[in-house]
Amino acid sequence: MLRLPLGIVMSGTVALAAVMSPVGPNRAPAAPAERIWIAGRYDQNRIVVYFATAHFNDTTPPSARKIAVPKADGFFDPVSLSPSDVERFRTDTAAEHFAIGDRYDLVLDKGHVATVTLTSLIGFMSDEQVGNDSYVGALGTVSREDMRAFTKDYYVLRPHGAPARDRALRGGLVSDAASASVDSAIGQLIRERLSADTSVARRDGKALPFTFLGATVLTLADGSQRYYARALFGSTDDGPCTNVEAWVAAEPGERGRRILATAAHGCQDDMPKDLPELLNAVDLGDGRAALIVNWPGTDGRSLLLYEYRDGATLAEMRVLQSISVAE
Repeated sequence: MLRLPLGIVMSGTVALAAVMSPVGPNRAPAAPAERIWIAGRYDQNRIVVYFATAHFNDTTPPSARKIAVPKADGFFDPVSLSPSDVERFRTDTAAEHFAIGDRYDLVLDKGHVATVTLTSLIGFMSDEQVGNDSYVGALGTVSREDMRAFTKDYYVLRPHGAPARDRALRGGLVSDAASASVDSAIGQLIRERLSADTSVARRDGKALPFTFLGATVLTLADGSQRYYARALFGSTDDGPCTNVEAWVAAEPGERGRRILATAAHGCQDDMPKDLPELLNAVDLGDGRAALIVNWPGTDGRSLLLYEYRDGATLAEMRVLQSISVAE
């Protein structure tokens, strides 16, 4: 099957407004390189990570050996590679240089940072003729003393022994589902905000049916809570439809919540039917938080690592890493 790249777009701030987006993430201008990567669960005690892009030129490296598919979805079907083949086929020579035995830090929940040791090198060979990137990376073993906190499938990996932070890490994903009362309140906020928008909530003078799809709860470095909410105007099965992405803050007061930003994504015809899924939120320290997001598409998918920013939608947040493929 043909594979086409799913990229990223970065745009100006559009807080408190709905912006129509017909597709998934588009290609963004290159951001300054930062040594931070998406890590996925490979098996019970190992992670998989891609450090750099590669180009195999439709050639199977002599050292390539089939290995099991990672447990975490979105890391494709890697093969094991020798160190010489990794260096031979990588295209991003300015990216991380890594070797078996190197140690990294895996940022887990509730401020726990685990040590990971790279144990084997890997690569993923995509359909490069249509513009897709291939990737090289590694499998790493989580230290035995850190296994109790290794409970999710998606994390952030960073250099071992990163500089001391200004405080203990405490932000992250609180729950992948808010309570029914919170869902009801956020759904009402979104409906009120966008119900008069003719490009989102109305067609031919008629209101489209509204469905609230749920909210994910995360905590920022300062202890305050945010909600990533998803909703739908119309129907993905028949007729016009629009998916709505909303970022909401919890705050004191009678209503208790405030919309920070919204974006609308068309979902009819051959457009993606589902909104991005928030897989994890990670405290990076120094007041920064990262979001690991799955962008589904009609012919592929992307895993993206964003730096969270209040008042911004996903399309406006800084992208730290993208792993993408389309079919």
